[in-house]
Amino acid sequence: MQVFPESVYFCPSCGCGLCGEGEYNNDGEIFVEKTILFCDQCERGYHVGCLRERGDEGLESCPEGNWFCGEKCSEIFFHLQNLLGKSNSAGIDGLSWTILRSNEKHGRNRNTSSIIEAMTKCKLRAARSMLRECFDRIIQPATKTDLITDVVFSKESAVPHLNYRGFYTMILEKGKKPISVATFRVRSDKVAEVPLVGTCIRSRRQGMCRLLMNSLQKVIFSVDLDTQLDIILANMGVQKLLLPVTAKLLQCWNTSFGFSVATNFDRFKMLEYPFLEFNDTIMCQKLLTRAVT
Repeated sequence: MQVFPESVYFCPSCGCGLCGEGEYNNDGEIFVEKTILFCDQCERGYHVGCLRERGDEGLESCPEGNWFCGEKCSEIFFHLQNLLGKSNSAGIDGLSWTILRSNEKHGRNRNTSSIIEAMTKCKLRAARSMLRECFDRIIQPATKTDLITDVVFSKESAVPHLNYRGFYTMILEKGKKPISVATFRVRSDKVAEVPLVGTCIRSRRQGMCRLLMNSLQKVIFSVDLDTQLDIILANMGVQKLLLPVTAKLLQCWNTSFGFSVATNFDRFKMLEYPFLEFNDTIMCQKLLTRAVT
């Protein structure tokens, strides 16, 4: 942008995913063309009128339960839901991984028992404590809340850049103690982000982060435990992974994990998605190539 917009301006992440316009009806009592529906997976907003023009049927009233902008988002969402709370072997004796997400309102979690919900919160609190070992504390200027807490507990917000509802947490454990933790969010079949990855101090330089990322790559988008994330995502149409990296760790993520620095042009192509990034970090990406079968 070379000059200030002359009319009302909405950033790409706030505009309708079809027409790009950001004006909408915010009266929840009526359902009109300018009513916005938000996808429960990619979290993009869509005008009801634009969806009708696209050919979507049955939009006479606000959909009940989960709503998705397309089949791809539906597939990703329910696959992730099927993985929630299940302990899986990490391939080394005594180590296991679990994917968790807070808030019983999210999809199938609303039907979980109070005991399971309490166990989930307990594990997420342990994951938060471990991540606090790894990162300086970041207080959100707008909300005065702790960012790690907001991400790990999937805090919702009407402001797109402060909405962490879509985040999941993956924990690598030995016994019941977290060793390594990663938070991730699948923005669409185009891109997924992994903004927070950390290993507890006593287990560093032992390959735990690699083990966690390998587990994530093997299972997060497919029930086939022997398939790498690169192949799974590429075959599903997902194009890349994003990860903010400090300059000190850039070479490690480049050489050991296959990430490269995302260019300005790369970032421009993903403007419709607000990603979580931090001061003094470099956004890196891992391009995914379709597997040959």
